[in-house]
Amino acid sequence: MGACVDAARHRFWDGWARFSRLGLGSGTEGQRPLEALVQMAVQSDVGWSKYSPFCPPDKIAKPIQLDPPVLEVVHGDRIQVIWEPPKLGLPCTAYAVALNDGKVTLYLDAKGAPHDNKDNASIIPATQTSIMVPLLLENVAYKAQVASRNMLGWGPYSNFSQTQTVVKELKKMSPVVQVHPNR
Repeated sequence: MGACVDAARHRFWDGWARFSRLGLGSGTEGQRPLEALVQMAVQSDVGWSKYSPFCPPDKIAKPIQLDPPVLEVVHGDRIQVIWEPPKLGLPCTAYAVALNDGKVTLYLDAKGAPHDNKDNASIIPATQTSIMVPLLLENVAYKAQVASRNMLGWGPYSNFSQTQTVVKELKKMSPVVQVHPNR
């Protein structure tokens, strides 16, 4: 929950904070997410204070769908998948990234290694918002999508990113000049 609710849980001065939650709903498919409005009062030696104005509401739900990630070709043979963390809701606890080559979807582990079964791919820590994917096939268009998890579960995968293709860079060779003494 937000800072306002967290603050209401702590003891203030010589008294206790009191808070109320309003507008409660439940949270998944077809139902409204839980929404909490908070106001506080503090007790001291003289009694309880007036309640504060309500804090802005916090939505308590699984993560919303993230924006599509951005793919960048790095060093000509790797793709870096970059995404923005969720801007709203409960704190993110992990990410999952899926990479698609137009035929099959592979799930990346925390080191960027692809797996065909998402149960074999490890989750990506919440502190990480990009991943490098090595050992990709040349001339294949890749696209990716990302999902985030919070304490209530996984959100939906994002839409796919724009595609990027790994193209092996050809080294430019300097021309060879031969000098013939008889000419």
